[in-house]
Amino acid sequence: MKIAYFSNYKDLSGYSQAALGYLQSLYSTGIKVAARNIYLQNLTHEEKAEINQYLPSEIKDMEQENLRGVDICIQHSLPNFTSPCEKAKNLLMFAVETSNFLSSDWPSYCNLYDNILTFSKFSAQSIKNSGVKSKIHILPHAVDINSAKNSKLVKMFNDDVCTFLFIGEWSVRKNVEGLLKGYYSEFRDEPVRLLMKTFVSGANAEQGESFIQKEVERIKKNCKLKKYPEVLIIVQRMTPFQINCLFKSSSYNICISRGESFCLPIYEGLSFGLPVIVPDYGSFQEYIPKHKDKAGYHVPVIDDIVYGINNGMDNMYTGTEHWFYPNLVELKKIMRDLFNCWQNRNLDNSRYNSMSQNAKKLAEKFSFKT
Repeated sequence: MKIAYFSNYKDLSGYSQAALGYLQSLYSTGIKVAARNIYLQNLTHEEKAEINQYLPSEIKDMEQENLRGVDICIQHSLPNFTSPCEKAKNLLMFAVETSNFLSSDWPSYCNLYDNILTFSKFSAQSIKNSGVKSKIHILPHAVDINSAKNSKLVKMFNDDVCTFLFIGEWSVRKNVEGLLKGYYSEFRDEPVRLLMKTFVSGANAEQGESFIQKEVERIKKNCKLKKYPEVLIIVQRMTPFQINCLFKSSSYNICISRGESFCLPIYEGLSFGLPVIVPDYGSFQEYIPKHKDKAGYHVPVIDDIVYGINNGMDNMYTGTEHWFYPNLVELKKIMRDLFNCWQNRNLDNSRYNSMSQNAKKLAEKFSFKT
């Protein structure tokens, strides 16, 4: 068997990280794979060179494989950027973050494919809601669980501070404003930190930092509090090694997005033993245990109407779609409870250590070989 895999695995995005994980999973099986990158971002020559520098050797091997005699063609990209291959079984792989994409032309592209691969039951249902007739399969992302074992990883901080980590785009969908509101409302003069590795789509680091600083000041002004807990925001691009150092430096991993198909950073942090705070929908309901072997907490959500996405895709993320809004009062309670849990981490049989061990065990379900 031979597989052709087309994706934007050399972009600077979560989509590209997911593609790298799938490619490395395929490589581990011994199946012949011909990997071909398709850029979706307008990267500079320097950025492309840096990405190639850190590209895993397995990916470079797969790029050398020719496209002759391909049995299966996997297009891992946005549907409107793909086209099926001739004389091969065609699979389309993509994420859905809202209830449907009926306002777009995506359904017509999806129906050209023999099979659809997506990452959660929530995404699969959204694809069905959009009128797609192709057979749909669910395949969670794969992560490198061995990255946490790198002895060269270092902690960024020497202080004894409970650190909540957020990794993701500064956007309405990622609900960064809600995260800051909940965090600011709950904490004051305590050993706590919100560490945010983020970026602004379409902006360089300098532009992004300027925009985010203004947004943070706006949120603080509207909160009208006398004191605020520490927030450390990193906008500069980081290497995979540096990202892993963020995981090693943190106490918890947090996501309270309005819409997610999977959210790769949450699952990447599991192998570092990071308990999670996640919204109660989608892949988080499917893959993060709530009771037995608990590895974190789910924030209750309410159904909400999609609003405020201005990303140049006029027929996507429209007001006809639904997503979710996490309950920020419940978020506060969970963050406070987990802060107290962290403070008691050195006690025998502590809840923090139990969740941390459960997180590491859970990570094994998403390994390349699994």
